[in-house]
Amino acid sequence: MEVTWCEPGRGIRWTSTAAGHRLDYADLITPDGPDGCTVTMTATVSGPAGAVVQQLAGPLSAYGQRRRLTRLGALAEYLHRRTIVFAA
Repeated sequence: MEVTWCEPGRGIRWTSTAAGHRLDYADLITPDGPDGCTVTMTATVSGPAGAVVQQLAGPLSAYGQRRRLTRLGALAEYLHRRTIVFAA
């Protein structure tokens, strides 16, 4: 895995390769009102059978990402309630 872009408060992009395929991922953060945000996750697969791999693996990958983002959101809310996270 290689992180290709990361900016606190905006998101992260990373790439990995497997079995002749390139996987490009992004978790992008956009503000949603004064106290919230929306996180959008994207994943694309390129390579010999990229479209087929993406179609087959997409639902499982999305499920895993939703679980991770739910846990990350819960952690962020916990830290915010404990005033561990300070405004920049």
